[in-house]
Amino acid sequence: MQNRSELFGLDFFEHILDEDFPMLIVADFIKSDEPIRSLHFHNCSEIGFCQHGSGVMIVGEKVMTYHAGDITFIAEGEPHFSRSAEGTNSQWTWLMFDPLRLLPGVATAICDPWRYSGREFHNIFTPQDNEFLQTTIKRVIQECGSKREHWKSAVRSLIWDAMIAVNRSARTAAEPRAPKPLNRIAPALEALAKDYGDRWTVGKLADTCCMSESNFRRVWKDAIGQSPQEYIISMRMQMAAALLRSPGRSVLEVSLSVGFDSLSSFNRLFRRYFDCTPLQWRKLRPD
Repeated sequence: MQNRSELFGLDFFEHILDEDFPMLIVADFIKSDEPIRSLHFHNCSEIGFCQHGSGVMIVGEKVMTYHAGDITFIAEGEPHFSRSAEGTNSQWTWLMFDPLRLLPGVATAICDPWRYSGREFHNIFTPQDNEFLQTTIKRVIQECGSKREHWKSAVRSLIWDAMIAVNRSARTAAEPRAPKPLNRIAPALEALAKDYGDRWTVGKLADTCCMSESNFRRVWKDAIGQSPQEYIISMRMQMAAALLRSPGRSVLEVSLSVGFDSLSSFNRLFRRYFDCTPLQWRKLRPD
């Protein structure tokens, strides 16, 4: 169960978790390619398992591509949203939980949400990078579905294993820092998520936040860590990578859908981001 309210331009989802077993599962959720309406955040941690499809996930200032088999980890309070590749759906199962209450008495540092947030933490884990984590989360989902004897104890144990695996990944990055607030630029982030292929200028984005262009550049750079133009290109490249998994679209169609009028410019930027051509990407990562 969840309550929803709006706070500073962000949607806040309060999940009502059971006192004795503070975890709920949202199984087989179909995420469409509908434009993202707003950023949102939760009062608990979220682990996601992408069962089918691909798309783009934005967590704070980060833009990432997800594919079938990936595991995602979103810390409590971190703004995020996702969207399936245009013309497709993706299927997800999510685990919403409070690690401190679900795992009482364990090392609190491992359950600290700041450890799993910020620019240095990569929220998406592929099966190739962390097969153990994928296997563990699939077992959690199976236990929640079967509800066999002692299933809650089994889930607690498996979540503990998953937290350790995610924690080890987090420790390979720089020391975690408190995330920058995104409230002031939330309207611009939402606008980009809805129409990433539009002809956005810094001035138009600044207008969505009721700021001058110079002030918007400063606030954006402080929150995101890169310029608005760099962020737009990154978002378009990640969405293009997801769209290229669909064999029904040509490279030209993909480039146009993500806002490029020039195929040569699209190919050049794609190679810069992914170290291969769009056609090579499609062959390496068939749907």
